[in-house]
Amino acid sequence: APIISKPYVVKNHNTGLFETLVQDSAFNLHLISTNGDVIWTEPLGAPIIGDVFQIDYYQNNKLQYAFATTEKVFLLDRNDIALEYFPKTYGKQSIENQYFNVIDYDKSRTYRLLIAKENGDIYLTSKFGDMLGDWNPLKMNDKIAARPEHIRIRSKDFMVVLQENGLVKVMSRNGEMKPNFPVNVNDRLSDNLFFEIGNSFESSYLVTITNGGALVKTSFTGKIKEKEQLYMPNKETLFKIVKNTSNRNYILARQDLSRVSLLKPSGEMMFEKDYINQEEMEIQYYELAPNKEIIAVTDKNQAFTYLYTSEGQLINQQPIESADEIAMIYYNKDNEVHVYKCHKNQFSILKFNI
Repeated sequence: APIISKPYVVKNHNTGLFETLVQDSAFNLHLISTNGDVIWTEPLGAPIIGDVFQIDYYQNNKLQYAFATTEKVFLLDRNDIALEYFPKTYGKQSIENQYFNVIDYDKSRTYRLLIAKENGDIYLTSKFGDMLGDWNPLKMNDKIAARPEHIRIRSKDFMVVLQENGLVKVMSRNGEMKPNFPVNVNDRLSDNLFFEIGNSFESSYLVTITNGGALVKTSFTGKIKEKEQLYMPNKETLFKIVKNTSNRNYILARQDLSRVSLLKPSGEMMFEKDYINQEEMEIQYYELAPNKEIIAVTDKNQAFTYLYTSEGQLINQQPIESADEIAMIYYNKDNEVHVYKCHKNQFSILKFNI
């Protein structure tokens, strides 16, 4: 059946080699070996939301897969055996899961599972799936705009939630609102969130872009440090914060109908390109090594992915056939890039030198 997910690259803890998970339109999940063999197939009954997380559930250096569909939360080992207590459902099944996250407060592998529903309810559980404190659920009373995140600053934990109605909420681990929050940015919000971490709460910021094109930086003391209106050619203009794979840096994407512009956080233009499609593009930002950056732009309607240098030079002579986001691994020793991509019912890995 046609593949409907991006490729999720995972590590085989026995060999150290990379393997890949993909989901098809029959909602089957397939684990593919480094040699291209299908190791197993698991029917899930619904599409995966967000990412697949690899966790060391038993704290023995063996890795499992944690992920959610619109209906259930799954924990599977690499042999396709469900861990005890899973899969699990939370809240009314008629209200779909919208976001899923795995949180490890202090890197002790004492995991927390976070499930956000389409109506704004958030559940936080132990790694066994048991409800914690007031997160049963914690009601946001409006739709959530981005995956709820945890961030630790100076040994203090913060739970961060953006809502579509423009509220920025920062809470403690037990769900209590932090002083001066929520902050209202007075515009609609979508999936745009980045953390700039400084030496204090006052110098650490949540960065987001409103649907109206305002770049907003809010400190963890609840004060808006900066609200800058970005150039917005028309009311259909879309903005996106595009984080690199390490989440340590970001660029800005602006799409005006069929034109996509990539900008540095300062607003300086990197490059812009025109496409046939006017639907929203998927954009990924890879910092492979110093002065080696690749930006991938995926046109889902045309099922093409374009790979560019940070100056806008096309790396591949023709676009890659890919109807979803790609994955990328860089091997520094060989100066070789491996691109994982899906097209129709095929999964493949492309290799090239940069």
